[in-house]
Amino acid sequence: MASQPLRQKYDVIIIGAGPAGSTLGSLLSTKGLDVLLIDKHEFPRPKLCGGVITWKTRKLLKRLFAISFEKHFSVGAIADHYFLYEREREKALQKSPEPFYFVDREKYDLALVSLAKKSGCQTLFGSPVADLDPQNNLIITKSGERFSSQIIVGADGANSLVRKKIFKSVRPQTQLAVAFQTCVPMDRLKRAYQNFVPKIFAGLVSRGYGWMFPHEDHCLIGLWGLVRKNRNIRKTFIEFLNNIYASKIERKTLIPAGLLPIRQLLTRPGERKILLAGDAAGFVDALTGEGIHYAHQSAESAARAIHDFFVSQEDGSLVQSYQQHLSPLLKELIVSQRLSTLAYSRLRYFAYFLMKNPKFSSRLAETIHGIKGYSRLPLLSIGVRP
Repeated sequence: MASQPLRQKYDVIIIGAGPAGSTLGSLLSTKGLDVLLIDKHEFPRPKLCGGVITWKTRKLLKRLFAISFEKHFSVGAIADHYFLYEREREKALQKSPEPFYFVDREKYDLALVSLAKKSGCQTLFGSPVADLDPQNNLIITKSGERFSSQIIVGADGANSLVRKKIFKSVRPQTQLAVAFQTCVPMDRLKRAYQNFVPKIFAGLVSRGYGWMFPHEDHCLIGLWGLVRKNRNIRKTFIEFLNNIYASKIERKTLIPAGLLPIRQLLTRPGERKILLAGDAAGFVDALTGEGIHYAHQSAESAARAIHDFFVSQEDGSLVQSYQQHLSPLLKELIVSQRLSTLAYSRLRYFAYFLMKNPKFSSRLAETIHGIKGYSRLPLLSIGVRP
């Protein structure tokens, strides 16, 4: 489809073309709205992420786009078991009730952008947003371009500019989690790790964990933890790598880092005619750090609320409508925060508990996959009303 010249005014402007932004752009454009999708990067672009796709995410994408996940997205590996470690000591091999799919986020996000473009969504990539006027719903890019719209959606990640503009009291970055990740050829690992079974490493950091996820002929190895709970997580990550590499790595090795909005959940993610979706609203599983599913789910909720707005044209109803559509998602994330507080307070014991209680371990895996969600955990969900 040939690209059309950009206009100055749109029905909806979406800032950020990750899973939340691209999904929302597709859904709104399909409904006939004029949508501009802006991102500071050109696509494809690198993205720090383990690339785990759960059963609930595959099911949601099939419903939203009527596509086969395997045919539309490049799958690097599929696994129905995972190893649980306490530091580098193997504790248990766990069975997953549904397989985990592993994708390259660079390819995954590009496929989602392609869907948005195919639906008629206009795009402006490689053009960072420099400023936002919330009163007039006006966007100003770094190059000086100005765009306005009836509705703006911030899907611009954990360090969201849109969130900072509409909520002046933003939690400090110490309330965020930081993640480190590197790509390692399989043959550079110690022999014990040279297999295609995903691995979770508990006890390396406080309020977080390490991972080793298979992708074709290599592994993505990473570590995340709350900033305020871990003084030098980068050093911990390098020590972790040295323990699993077949040869020693240099301290100066470039280790990409990224932020996770683990403790940034907004139960009212918007003001007036500006909404937040995905990481920008803190929609991340506090136990696992997974945000892909909630990015897609929040995009669907935003699309419904925006459609309702254009049908009713009632200005005061947009954020309230979005909250209502988000209610199941918010309840899941609130309960995940409660569970993460319990689990990470005694993480080594939690790993031991999982090893000794296969029934609970299986239930937890069902929860992560969304077969039985967090909100169905009876004690932890008491009193949760988003």
